[in-house]
Amino acid sequence: MSELSRRAPALVILEYGTNESGDHTIKPATYVNNLGKVMARVRKASPGCSCLVLAPTDRADTLLKTPLVRDALKAAAKAEGCGFWDTYEAMGGKGSIHAWHAEKPSKAAGDGVHLNARGYHELGDKLATSILGA
Repeated sequence: MSELSRRAPALVILEYGTNESGDHTIKPATYVNNLGKVMARVRKASPGCSCLVLAPTDRADTLLKTPLVRDALKAAAKAEGCGFWDTYEAMGGKGSIHAWHAEKPSKAAGDGVHLNARGYHELGDKLATSILGA
């Protein structure tokens, strides 16, 4: 958090949820609570900065859980007054990790979880276009 104080950012972007989609139980209230704690620390270190929460990417082994995590993070972002960008939908939603891997050249690794450089670059471009166009 000391970096936030030194740099005084105008925007903090938080992305998580892909690993959490693999948890055995999804507790939406936990995401709201945890994001609240993180944002309290961010706001203390850098008052007045804006925040943006990114949804998790699709994951092959959590096809039903990833949307639950995404929805919980969206609710948490709203509760904290943060913007929300739907990475999951930007990929194409349920099953998109398979489609991205099947493309030639592929945009996702064969593990069904991670993107490769091409995939991350595409999402980065989509995010930048969305932010700059807003």
